Amino acid sequence: MNQRTVEIVTRLVLVLVVLLLGYWLYAVIREPIVKERRIKESKNKVIKRLKHVRDAENAYKELHGKYTGNWDSLLYTVKHDSFTRIKTVGDPNDTAIQVSRDTSYTPIKDDLFAKDYPIDSIQYSPNTGGKKFNLEAAMITERGVNVNVFEAKDVRPIKGTTLKVGSLTKATTSGNWQ
Repeated sequence: MNQRTVEIVTRLVLVLVVLLLGYWLYAVIREPIVKERRIKESKNKVIKRLKHVRDAENAYKELHGKYTGNWDSLLYTVKHDSFTRIKTVGDPNDTAIQVSRDTSYTPIKDDLFAKDYPIDSIQYSPNTGGKKFNLEAAMITERGVNVNVFEAKDVRPIKGTTLKVGSLTKATTSGNWQ
């Protein structure tokens, strides 16, 4: 091999090494960004589902006077029960005007969810292969008053944080992400 050939081969090898190192550097920087994006998307899916659980529990409480820790009862109520809406026309305190009341019934599932929303799915934590959220309900005493409470908790922590809505120790329906 002559000097010119050695220079060309050396330059080609160096260009190849630079390209490989550049790609490696790109991959090293990109990997945590992609991982963080996946974690955020997963967290947002869980939060959205927990908000649906909260809405369903609030509807259950509106009808039954308490929360439930039973998925079957909660889902049955959402699928088959209705909210009663009473519309009053006129002032009920004015005796000179005739007052009329119109009662209507709105299915809970239509009020809370989109038309084709798979209601049974609210019990399952997203991306867990069908594992259900832990759902519990209880009555606690807070400031001398008995209060019904519930808690729906994800079965799989995300970055060390277990996402949940409600609490079994205090009267709240907030999520721990808020």
